[in-house]
Amino acid sequence: MLLLLSILILADVNSPDDTLHFISGKQFAIAGITLGSKTEKVLAVLGKPRSIKKEVGDAYEDTAYTYFYPGLKIYIAGGSVSQSVECTSWRYATPDGIRVGDSVNKLYSIYGYSAVGQIQNNKGDIYYYCGPGSQTWMVFTVTKNKIIEISLCSPP
Repeated sequence: MLLLLSILILADVNSPDDTLHFISGKQFAIAGITLGSKTEKVLAVLGKPRSIKKEVGDAYEDTAYTYFYPGLKIYIAGGSVSQSVECTSWRYATPDGIRVGDSVNKLYSIYGYSAVGQIQNNKGDIYYYCGPGSQTWMVFTVTKNKIIEISLCSPP
């Protein structure tokens, strides 16, 4: 999660129009879950997680957990989704129908061109869009023109 945020901060902007596009609040979700969703909503929408990991450390003011679902990782602190939702499965989609496995062309047709940065570990390119407020992002990791991961994130 912190690596993803550092990439966003350090990435060079080299998109076709060098513009960071914005995603509306209605669009900023994966599987109906967004940053700030209450734990009860996560459980109502997705059911019981496959596993739960308690997080410890100075970065967590409240009790924090990571909920693991097949192809979906959700960080929860203080009773709501906090910092990130990470999706690597085709079974979950954004409200606009973008999912893992879709082409970058479909991404552009729905959200337009956006800032692009090369991930430092050569996993692929990241396409990022500002979410509601100035401190949230929807991030798509793309390899060989296909989306391999979708993340919602905010600074810790």
